[in-house]
Amino acid sequence: MVLLALFSELQFGLPFFLLSLFYWLYEGLRSPRERRPGELSAYSVFNPQCQALLGTLTAQQLEGEMGYRPLGDR
Repeated sequence: MVLLALFSELQFGLPFFLLSLFYWLYEGLRSPRERRPGELSAYSVFNPQCQALLGTLTAQQLEGEMGYRPLGDR
C-alpha cells in the first residue's frame, strides 16, 4: 500500500496498480509445485479419463434434480 501511495503521488498510480495486478495474477495461477502421484486436479479435463472429484455437480445431475425431461418424454 505504501508503494501505491508513493506512485499515486508521482502520478503513476494506475500503471503501478495494473502491473501489480498482472503480476499477482501470474503468481497465483502458476503452479508452485507439481502434483503428487494420484492427486487429482480440480478441473476434470486434466484428470485421467476425465475423472471428476467427489461432490462435483455435473450437468446430468443438475438436470435430474431440476426434473428436466426432453420434449419427447412428455
